[in-house]
Amino acid sequence: MPSTVTISGSAGTLTVGGTAIPITAWTVTQKCDTREVTDSNSSTNSEFIPEGHTQWEGTAEGWVQDGTATPTVGAAAAAAVFLAVANTQWAGNVIITSKNIATQVKGTDAVKLSLTFQGTGAITETNT
Repeated sequence: MPSTVTISGSAGTLTVGGTAIPITAWTVTQKCDTREVTDSNSSTNSEFIPEGHTQWEGTAEGWVQDGTATPTVGAAAAAAVFLAVANTQWAGNVIITSKNIATQVKGTDAVKLSLTFQGTGAITETNT
C-alpha cells in the first residue's frame, strides 16, 4: 500500500539544455510503498512500516516564447526547481513523460506548455 504526500505551487523553473522555462503551476507527489505488519499485539488498528525506495512524480505548466526549445519526452533528465512559498523550494531532476503544447491567444508568441514528469534521484527541500 503506497503512502503519498502531494505539494503544489505556482512558480519555478525547468531548465532544459541551458534554457530556463518559467513554471506557472505545478504539483509533486511523493510516494513510498508500505508493508503491513499487523500482529496479535496490534489491538484493533492495522500497523505498517515503510518498504523499499521512495519516488516522486508530478505535473507542471508554463509559457514559452515562439522559438524556445521545449523538453523532449523521454530524453535525459532536466533540472527543475519548484517554489511553493517565498522561503521554500524543492529541486530535483525530472524525465518528461508527456507534454502538450497549445497556443491560447491569437497573434501572440506565448505558447502554453503542460508537462507530466517522473522524478529521478532525490527531490531536495531547501528553506532560504
